[in-house]
Amino acid sequence: MSKKSIIVLSILLSVMALVAGFMVYVLYNGLPDFSGLTPEEKAARAEMKAAMRREAELEKAEAALQEASRPSEEPALEPVEEAVELPEGSDGPFEVKNCATGKMNSLLLSDGNLTLTETATDALLWSRPFTGHLAGKAVTVDYFANGKLQFLFISGNSLHLYDRLGREVEGFPVTLKKTVFLGPAIYDFAGQRRYNIMVLNRDNTVDMYNLKGEVPSSWKGIAPKEKILGLPDYREVAGRSYWILHTETNTQVYGFYAGEPLKVLDGNVEADKINLNL
Repeated sequence: MSKKSIIVLSILLSVMALVAGFMVYVLYNGLPDFSGLTPEEKAARAEMKAAMRREAELEKAEAALQEASRPSEEPALEPVEEAVELPEGSDGPFEVKNCATGKMNSLLLSDGNLTLTETATDALLWSRPFTGHLAGKAVTVDYFANGKLQFLFISGNSLHLYDRLGREVEGFPVTLKKTVFLGPAIYDFAGQRRYNIMVLNRDNTVDMYNLKGEVPSSWKGIAPKEKILGLPDYREVAGRSYWILHTETNTQVYGFYAGEPLKVLDGNVEADKINLNL
């Protein structure tokens, strides 16, 4: 064997001896730490890894439990419809004036269609698809203060305004804060076609709105304990305004901005027989 071969063989044996020694070290002591971390930092990292393993195992167990408790088929959800006692004649017909002809027309919601007919001849003027029910009233207003009349009515908590050709006026419907049972009753207190409406809500309260769906800032509402029988009557006496409200048990008198009643009378007393010199 040449001298060069002997040198190469010696180097190989030395390398093999080093590798063997390193493997024995790893076997008994594990891999050496080249991270430079302190013992405290290494302990914190180990604890974090252990916590992550525990969380993953917990999530896996919860997912398996939910899957086991899930029914094989999801039950079909049936729509729940709220039982609503609609006022008599809720959907009409309502008499409204046609500003173009000067004749009276009839507005009616039937079989999912809102229709306008001539009252005298029953001739159909127009028909429009409409979902829902009306709230027992439809009134005419001069919304643009130009002599042309529109038809104002409520469905649910939506205030609608249609022109004589069956088109919804821009900006409508307007959303009210509660679902209406009966209304609207229309008022022009200043005589300047700046309208307010009164409505009886499904929760047995009465509210006032303008045609933008806004409640006047001074309005305090009407909310008696007794069941309300209808919209209040408006009365003016000696320059003061009052609302007369009939319930199942009594008759209540309120000031213009309502709130608490000013007077409560037993039974059903006609508005024109009540002394309003309060």
